[in-house]
Amino acid sequence: MPRGSAWVRLFGAVLCGISAVTISSAPACACDCVPVTPSEAAAEAGVVFVGTARQLVGRPEEGSPEPVTYVFTVERVLKGTVAGPTVKVSTNNGAASCGVEFTIGERYAVYAIDADGTLFVNLCGGTHRVAAGVPPRPATPHAPAALGEPASPAEANEELPRMPVEGVIAAVGIIGVLIVAIVLISRSRNRD
Repeated sequence: MPRGSAWVRLFGAVLCGISAVTISSAPACACDCVPVTPSEAAAEAGVVFVGTARQLVGRPEEGSPEPVTYVFTVERVLKGTVAGPTVKVSTNNGAASCGVEFTIGERYAVYAIDADGTLFVNLCGGTHRVAAGVPPRPATPHAPAALGEPASPAEANEELPRMPVEGVIAAVGIIGVLIVAIVLISRSRNRD
């Protein structure tokens, strides 16, 4: 077997392995937030209010770049001003693009940016669910809203973190391609 043929086979095997890993991989989640304190979130937000998510106004298709809009009943404004007792809040479509997925009927502390009259939130901005019946206090950059008693931590999970199945498949595929490449190279050297 000529030497050039072994390299073609090696290239083909590597290409097949890379294709298998690329095609079978799961979609990437692009949202990665730096943790912020409530004070930092309040300082960055133009508007902070406590309210209840009442309605989802049309939902774009999954993966669409169009924002999702929710209607909130405002209970109390903690920073800035809102247009009335109900406001619309927009967010990116899906958690992978840092969009907040509000549950209709739930109460939230909303930390929003006012972008030309549109209130906009994302996962990194501090917006979070608030327990029913907890009275909010004013939020300022120096004294953010105290939105309830701290919850006790959940029971620790003793399980070790597991590697995702896609990672195992990718590792096995790469090892397989390397083994095939080594075998092909050693056979071509033995025949020369």
